[in-house]
Amino acid sequence: MSRVVLLVLIFASPVAAQDLPPGAVARVGEARFRAGGPIKHLTLSPDGKQFFTLSGTDRTAWDANTGLPLRTEKGRDEQHRAELVKTGTGTFAVHVFDDTERTAALDLGAEGADALRLAEDGTTLLVFRKARPNGWTATAWDVRTGKPQPPVAVPATDVLIPTPKGDALVLPVTDAREWGFDRFAFDTGKREPLARWPRDATEPRAPGAWAFAPIGRAIALAVGPNTHVLDVSEAKELGRLEGHAGDVTAVAWSANGTRIATADAFGLVRVWNANTLRPVEEAKGHRAPVRHAELSPNGKLLLTWAEDGVAVVWDFASAGGRELRAFGDARGSAPPVFSPDGTALVYRTARGRVVRDIQTGLELTSAIETPAPRTGLVQTAFATEAHATGSAVELIERATGDVRRVLRGHRGEARVLGFTPDGTKLLTAAGDHTVLVWDVRLQAVPLPLELKAETSAAKLWAALETAKSEPAYNAMARLAREPGAAVKFARLKLKPALDATAETDSARLADARAIELLDALTGDDAVSLLKELARGEPTAFRTQEARRALVRRTAAEHQVRP
Repeated sequence: MSRVVLLVLIFASPVAAQDLPPGAVARVGEARFRAGGPIKHLTLSPDGKQFFTLSGTDRTAWDANTGLPLRTEKGRDEQHRAELVKTGTGTFAVHVFDDTERTAALDLGAEGADALRLAEDGTTLLVFRKARPNGWTATAWDVRTGKPQPPVAVPATDVLIPTPKGDALVLPVTDAREWGFDRFAFDTGKREPLARWPRDATEPRAPGAWAFAPIGRAIALAVGPNTHVLDVSEAKELGRLEGHAGDVTAVAWSANGTRIATADAFGLVRVWNANTLRPVEEAKGHRAPVRHAELSPNGKLLLTWAEDGVAVVWDFASAGGRELRAFGDARGSAPPVFSPDGTALVYRTARGRVVRDIQTGLELTSAIETPAPRTGLVQTAFATEAHATGSAVELIERATGDVRRVLRGHRGEARVLGFTPDGTKLLTAAGDHTVLVWDVRLQAVPLPLELKAETSAAKLWAALETAKSEPAYNAMARLAREPGAAVKFARLKLKPALDATAETDSARLADARAIELLDALTGDDAVSLLKELARGEPTAFRTQEARRALVRRTAAEHQVRP
């Protein structure tokens, strides 16, 4: 007569930390003001209290004071835009749109246009045609009446920046000694210098983005990682916005003129006071995606290295992951490494090999051999490996290759850094410039509500043995919540193997999952059962799995812990 065992399992749900996705125990660095990828378009609300980023097809609204996302929706077209179309008679026309509705169609004849610029209010269209041997001609059209002004000769340039009213252009200039910007007025044809800077070792670059102040008196021009704020009316530089690691790709000015927002190719957004030109909130932590992580020899410190060459050392033993020291010159091709004693960093700079003390940041002159490359992390952890797919990370069951669990919480493309040596935590990074620390122990797996209420150990064990990867993994996690009950039921189901010839693939998979469950449990009962199973037939899969689990436990016990 078969005996059905019903064990009542008690479940206690852990309290999730604020700002952390389910399953994550810490975030190293902060994700505020990080859009998770290159910013294609940036706007500020009229009062400057919110900003909006466009990445892909998603438009996200952010709180400009805190840098936290508020909502995400499908992106919308800009308010005013112009498109050049070819008509059926072979001539060209410009269609002007307000939101998604066409408001005007301007006939350009057979010449067409080489470039179009629409004034911010949508009332003036500038049509540019290349002239020979160089230079441009510009024609201003009144969109409301459909009538053009006489064409004006414009200096040769690859960047055409019209003022909000469409009555002038801001032009980049460069010569052998200086570079800067000029203002060109259409009505007079006069060209006046706006700002000039001496050329240095860095070649001047064309502006990547720009935005005018509401009344058009000032313009913010992004050149590389910096943004120059120029007074257009008085022809002088008001200040410079600095603090981006990547090239600035978008600039916005609030309608009330109080704030400026800048965004870069790494997805970092900064909001500035337009009067003081100081940041509203300082963006802390990495300002570029993290590409490498390493644990110190004693496991207490975490080193992260980002795409902009900045290395940061964090207190990994503390729950908050406090930043200890940042080094901005680690721009070599290989990542920095800890010294053998974990008190210094060794890395390459433009001037050669450098050793810096972590506590003081000072460069050391004593000879330290460059340690062999290591991360202090492992790419696979026992029965599970991690793969990044877009902004999520999938935990894969190695025995089947199927997905057990999906970790979501990053913004931007995710990167797997590795498991800690004991296999209990996984470190991932993404375009949001942070590292998330995930608790990947079975006991910490977030469970669906119906599984939390399940009290039948027999039903859970059946899922462990026969179900697909995800439900089997959840059943294992539910059993792991009650180690005593799980070991008692495992003793009913598992005996030392006596014969290896009758093993099947399904039996091996069930054994692998059962041994993984026992390996995850604490207490002497689980260890005792593993030792019993390890004394079975030496060639049997169950025996070998139990022995491997005991070896892992022994290695973990001898490991230096924080």
